[in-house]
Amino acid sequence: MRTPSEVGGHCTQAVYVIVDDADAIHARAVAAGAEILLTLVDQDYGGRGFSVALTLPRQLLRRT
Repeated sequence: MRTPSEVGGHCTQAVYVIVDDADAIHARAVAAGAEILLTLVDQDYGGRGFSVALTLPRQLLRRT
């Protein structure tokens, strides 16, 4: 892992969020114009998820 100073001040950390409905959050992220880094996929351990660049407004993850 590199530090922010090594990559021009960019963030080098990630956030892992667990939600009840990954499909709904993915759809909201796509609708909001999110940059999807890893597509929505079922994991071997039973989870379902995707990766997105953290440039989205916080409202995306708020419960509705």
